[in-house]
Amino acid sequence: MSAAKLTIPPRDSWVQLAPGASVHMDARLAEEWNKRKRDCREIRGNILATCFEIEYLLDQIIVEVLIPTAASNTEGQNLLDELFLKGPVTSFRTKIDVLRKLRSRVPRLQSLLPEDTITHLTSIRELRNDFAHYPVAFEPAGNPPQQTLLPLLISRRGRFVLDDTFLEEHGKIFGSTHSTLEAAVKSLKGVEPEASATA
Repeated sequence: MSAAKLTIPPRDSWVQLAPGASVHMDARLAEEWNKRKRDCREIRGNILATCFEIEYLLDQIIVEVLIPTAASNTEGQNLLDELFLKGPVTSFRTKIDVLRKLRSRVPRLQSLLPEDTITHLTSIRELRNDFAHYPVAFEPAGNPPQQTLLPLLISRRGRFVLDDTFLEEHGKIFGSTHSTLEAAVKSLKGVEPEASATA
């Protein structure tokens, strides 16, 4: 189904029915619906919070590479935040583009950031935008009395089933990207990596 033909639900947690479909909202299904609503809101919150952390790490890398003196100076860091990093013209997309260009020109960043870092950051930004701006809907699956509700993130990019496969796949991307950026920040700041517990 093309993105243009998608019907965006009018509200978050809406139960969306295909033409001719029906739902039998008995006590069991209502309880499942309430639980899944809570779960999806927790997922949304976790994703948005993790994206905030990732964007913050991205900010630190840009500062360390471009203006290392500002990174060690509170006044300089505050000014850079106000004029660039947190300003109205600097989006997450812009920061990713800046990092892409820095990585292509700064050999040290090439060694700190694997080639797929930019691709992963772009995927994270797109998912963050979807969760920030679009609702999660529920679609009935199966027949009464055994119907269940399938959680769907529905955005202009498409329909995404929020199942264990989706969460595991994206969880790995979020986790590895966060770890990569965090390690890069420490290296750029000259922080020695922590010794492993088995060392």
